[in-house]
Amino acid sequence: MITNGTAFLFFLILVLAGIGGNNAIQKIQNEKTFSIYYILGLTTGKCAQIEALRGLIIFVLSFIAAFIAYNIPQIRAVMSYGDIIINTLTFLFVFIYLILIYLISSVVFVYKVLKLNPIVLYRKKD
Repeated sequence: MITNGTAFLFFLILVLAGIGGNNAIQKIQNEKTFSIYYILGLTTGKCAQIEALRGLIIFVLSFIAAFIAYNIPQIRAVMSYGDIIINTLTFLFVFIYLILIYLISSVVFVYKVLKLNPIVLYRKKD
């Protein structure tokens, strides 16, 4: 059980670094873009919806990629090696894992966009 927990934490940190890094770079770009959109009349709610939708698409595509990879016979053979059991519960845990990563990496920026004027977000960076 300790080994599974250690692997879970290792991969959580690894995935958070990848997706978190991607979201940080995208956040910087979106601060500029949303400022321009806001000046042109887009509401902060729409800006938040755009960002939430982008994060959701990443989340859904990640889950679909895991499901497709599992159905490739060569990958399934590697996954079923030894004592590893892949079943519906495993996919449920992967789904929860991806939700956790989405919440940690995306929701903070969406909340900031909703609460602050995008122009203020852009000024804070300079």
